[in-house]
Amino acid sequence: MKRLFQVYLEYLKYTKPYRFFYILSWLGVLALLIAYNITIFVVGDLIDRISVGNQQVLSALLLITLTISLPLIIEPFAFFIKSRLFSSISRDIINAAYKRVITLDHAFHTAKKTGKIASMIITAHSTIFLFVWQAEWLLIESLAGYIIPIILVYVIKPELGIAMMVILLLSMPILLKTLRMNIHRRRKVKDTEYARTDLILDGINNYETIRIFSREADESSHVESSVGKWKFAMDQYENTFRLIDFVTRLIGVITFVVVAVLSNHYFKLGELSLGAFIVVLTYLIQLVGRLLGVVFTMRDILKNLPVAEDLFNLINEKNTVVESTAPVIIKNLKGKVEFKDVMFGYDKRRNILRGLSFLVKPKQNIALVGPSGGGKSTTVKLLMRYYDVKRGGVYIDDVDIRKFPLTYLKKSIGIVPQEPSLFNKSILFNIGYALCSDPERIEDYRDQIIEASKRACVYDFIMSLPQQFDTVVGERGIKLSGGQKQRIAIARVLLKMPKIVIFDEATSMLDSESEQAIKKAFAELSKDTTTIVIAHRLSTIINSDNILVIDGGKVVESGTHEQLIKKKGLYSRLWDIQSGGFQKHIDN
Repeated sequence: MKRLFQVYLEYLKYTKPYRFFYILSWLGVLALLIAYNITIFVVGDLIDRISVGNQQVLSALLLITLTISLPLIIEPFAFFIKSRLFSSISRDIINAAYKRVITLDHAFHTAKKTGKIASMIITAHSTIFLFVWQAEWLLIESLAGYIIPIILVYVIKPELGIAMMVILLLSMPILLKTLRMNIHRRRKVKDTEYARTDLILDGINNYETIRIFSREADESSHVESSVGKWKFAMDQYENTFRLIDFVTRLIGVITFVVVAVLSNHYFKLGELSLGAFIVVLTYLIQLVGRLLGVVFTMRDILKNLPVAEDLFNLINEKNTVVESTAPVIIKNLKGKVEFKDVMFGYDKRRNILRGLSFLVKPKQNIALVGPSGGGKSTTVKLLMRYYDVKRGGVYIDDVDIRKFPLTYLKKSIGIVPQEPSLFNKSILFNIGYALCSDPERIEDYRDQIIEASKRACVYDFIMSLPQQFDTVVGERGIKLSGGQKQRIAIARVLLKMPKIVIFDEATSMLDSESEQAIKKAFAELSKDTTTIVIAHRLSTIINSDNILVIDGGKVVESGTHEQLIKKKGLYSRLWDIQSGGFQKHIDN
């Protein structure tokens, strides 16, 4: 119950903008419950009047008419308000969840399970339904519908009300035990559902790899196994429902028998009128159904509680990279980049960078090269502030990047990644995304987009397509080759025109002809920006102002291409292998 209360408090935060309607909805629920139960009470009074020969029954009939008429007005009004609350709060929470996901830092996204996250956001409206309709409507209605009759029976005969309450209290531990069993098994169902969804999505996203290696049968078998585990968990979960049904109905029968016997006893003693006796029996019959309503509503709430917890935990997820409390913005950024004795590792037990230090002057074109795993890509991630350094510092224009607002830092740096990710929209939209994210307004930037595509040497390819710039590229750009995607990504960064540009293996998928064209774009871009190129293909960076050879998390060599060749060190060996000396190294 503590967990339910905590989640409910999270939900209440989203009711604040609708406080007036929220209060009205509660008043509507209470008014309905009072009207339903008072009617039975008044009927008992009517029976007593008739039984003693009292002819003045018109007032009682009028009161009954009034109480049964109230729901005609109250119920539609209450449901209308609840419906509006449901849609409004659902909208706000879905927006909050999506906004939180796309603003969480790199550490979260490298560890996330896409299927689970997507499922939580997509089904968020069901989670809100859980609270708006079940926790606040059905549960309160069922509880009040159980408690109000007990109070009214207590007013008629205190001993009967006490007996009903004692039976309820004694039965609570049994009911809670069955509910805990139900929720425990529901968690297992939830875990198997997430695992099943992740496996299916992973297979769909990697269908090409599956086809290439003829693993269709294996992948289908994996999904079948996962679905089998889900079925077993679901069967075990469903079995707890039957136990809940039996226990709840048994408690209802016991309550009816005990209180009915006591009522008959007091009726024979003359301590209970005929009308009161009938009212008590009516309430008893009603209570069996109400008790079932309370338990089943609690069951439905608790079975969805883990999903609600996950949703609100997602919304409240904290970034490991936090904004500065005293942010700094440089109006005229020059683009000087410096790493000073940087120590960093993804695992606390092992560092990737071990005292990395280097300086990049404004508008300088440098390259980071070296063996795989040496720390080149990690260096870029630290500059983008995907992570914070463990020791040392990363500086832009002599200011620690941890002092910059994250939005400002991102605007100041452009990156062309090794594997560009494109939206399933037009080429025009994907290039123009640097200027505008509204598909309806992207046409306003067509001329700038076309110019950027020419500078990135992708214009001729685009114009060769039947729909040209209006061509939809497919999910993550699947309709394009790797080189085409990279050139579109380069055009996008060229359009952004940041002060610092990072090319992370941006030419690794380009053919030789396109590579030469991209080199020209590099040279042009480097005139006005600080350019950092990560390259395994050394032919793409021979004209760099400075080449830093990184190995073991440190700069082991630096200089121009010619200087490094003369040193006969690591760079020279890498160049020798790539420029035709591979067979010579094998022979030696």
